[in-house]
Amino acid sequence: MIKNNAYLSHTRLYRVWYDVVYRCTSEKSSQYKYYGAKGITVYEKWVGKNGFANFRKWALENGYKEEILPSGRNKYTIDRIDTTKGYFPENCRWVGYDIQNCNHILLSTNTSGYRGVSWSKKEKKWICVISINHKSKRIGGYYTQKDAVEARNKFIDENNLPHQKNVYIGELK
Repeated sequence: MIKNNAYLSHTRLYRVWYDVVYRCTSEKSSQYKYYGAKGITVYEKWVGKNGFANFRKWALENGYKEEILPSGRNKYTIDRIDTTKGYFPENCRWVGYDIQNCNHILLSTNTSGYRGVSWSKKEKKWICVISINHKSKRIGGYYTQKDAVEARNKFIDENNLPHQKNVYIGELK
């Protein structure tokens, strides 16, 4: 921690840094099972004695701003571009919550293995959907899982959306 700049420990940026390090390194964190236990690590220069100073320098050079929304939340949040990788400069960015919400890991309830793709027993088709502005938009129903995955990816590309695309690796169900 930065002893001669102790006032920084009361900033939102310090809290972001602390939470990132804590959830990835401490089994005491309630979030550890989603981060550290899954191999999500923190860039070595962002941990330890000068960790916060290094993180702060990177953050300020890469778009971090203190902009408060009417809700009281900061406009920007740290986001990992590839959610399977750790917190390091090339994989992190500052984005609004709308973009971060498009970039989540698969939920444990997902049975298809693909984001936004599910089997409809009623229709006997693979359905693909996408969430835009907190509203679910159905893209279509398809006879193969592959077609549903590809349709969702195409929709993301055609509409220039920030959503994470799926990589089709075969039938997973």
